[in-house]
Amino acid sequence: MTSTIEERVSTLERVYDRVSTKADLEDMESRMTAKDELNRLRDDVAPLKAAHARNAAIEQAEFIAEDMGFELVRILNHQDIRQLLRGQDISDISRADIRSFRLADLIMSVVDERGQLYYVATEISFTVDGRDTTRAIRNAEFLNRFTGWPARAAVAGVRRDNEIVGIESSRVFWYELDKSNLEVE
Repeated sequence: MTSTIEERVSTLERVYDRVSTKADLEDMESRMTAKDELNRLRDDVAPLKAAHARNAAIEQAEFIAEDMGFELVRILNHQDIRQLLRGQDISDISRADIRSFRLADLIMSVVDERGQLYYVATEISFTVDGRDTTRAIRNAEFLNRFTGWPARAAVAGVRRDNEIVGIESSRVFWYELDKSNLEVE
């Protein structure tokens, strides 16, 4: 334990030697302030990127359905989703999950080549992650439960993190948004 303390003191002494002048401290403070401002800007821009990706995916709903092997019948709106919930026993579902389902990014009714009705629950993010896949799977399960029709889960975004690569092929369909479609002309 003594050697660990001595190592840490030695490290602190080296850092102090490097940052011993007021100018060094002011420079370090300036860099920390710039980093904080960059993080704030990143936090401010993130919802805008997500909203833009959501709008693009909704515009491409027909393509998402087509790439999944379906034909789009219609996009459900919030009233349609409320109607699905009406009269359902949802006592075993948390309020947070019901609220999240009601605010799902994109729910479509689709048909396959034989005319069989399906529902597709799509979660949309600029960068799709594990949370998006979990919500899409959960919402597809809710759609199946509330409608009695088969439902599929999908995620759409410009990028995806490594978490979803293994999940994607078996449980969630991945639809890549073309970044150039998100650019303003």
